Amino acid sequence: MNIGDRVRMLHSTEEGIITKFLSGDRIEVEIEDGFQIPVRRNEIAVVSVEENTRFGINQTPNDPKDTTSKSNTTISQKGIYVAFVALNQDKYGIHLINNTDLELPFVIAEESDNLVQGIATNILKSRQSLKFKEVNLSEFEKWGVFVFQFIYFSYKRMNMRMPFVKKLRFRSNSFFKAKAQVPILLKDGYVFQLDKEEAEESAVLTEKLTEIDVEKLKQEMFTPKPNTILPLSQIVKRPAKEIDLHIEKLTKDYNKMNNGEMLALQLETFERNLENAIMAAMSEIIFIHGVGNGVLKTEIHRKLSQSKDIKYFEDAKKEKFGYGATLVALK
Repeated sequence: MNIGDRVRMLHSTEEGIITKFLSGDRIEVEIEDGFQIPVRRNEIAVVSVEENTRFGINQTPNDPKDTTSKSNTTISQKGIYVAFVALNQDKYGIHLINNTDLELPFVIAEESDNLVQGIATNILKSRQSLKFKEVNLSEFEKWGVFVFQFIYFSYKRMNMRMPFVKKLRFRSNSFFKAKAQVPILLKDGYVFQLDKEEAEESAVLTEKLTEIDVEKLKQEMFTPKPNTILPLSQIVKRPAKEIDLHIEKLTKDYNKMNNGEMLALQLETFERNLENAIMAAMSEIIFIHGVGNGVLKTEIHRKLSQSKDIKYFEDAKKEKFGYGATLVALK
């Protein structure tokens, strides 16, 4: 059994998709109404591809028994997406979408400290989707780098294509602008096309390789270069001394966002500007968070208390900001 396999309950008529392997012999299955339920391995059975084909369920043109599929017909080779679909105000399911005519053997992992940890591996059939992970928007700034690896497969004749690898690290300034209808699922979510620039990048790389002058390259390799390394404080963009985190200052689309999405954007902006201030060797920086219900201020103070680069933090000029801003002194 693998994540993404369709299974049937042995003691009922329900079917679902395997989404997670739990401790012991339990497996989490997402049934048709979207609920995830834990079941034991011996209480479910994988629905075979042969059964689907015989009864016409999810039949695709990639059936190896279909001899007509080997003709030189046009194949849709682009349309691989990753999409975030809300489960509640804070939790989102991450779905891999295959909107092509190809089958996609894939591996998904998270990268940190130059090491990767696997999340899921399977074969995603044509015009199908798979939910492979759940995340919280309130932990947006903790999301790591997602690594996607694909191999393209079809029983039809097609041009040879190299395996495809894509790394994604999501940033708030682009993430919250990507709201759209998710292909295949036909639900609203945050959608990103993984193979959008693959063909263009491949063409540019090929063009650059053909233009290389070998002799010129050798000469450049053996010619000493002056030391042009700049201090980190000159490379990093120095943030303003006062950073306003009110949501209307960060995006024009705040009226389309829920509370969890707004908080995630505010915290990501805070983290990014704090890191830049530290690297730019600033002595202090002020974050204007407002009073409100105090959630944003509490989260900011919690993160500041855990940083080794902070001398201290306190309420900024009360006569100017009241209790709606925090001054951070940096080491």
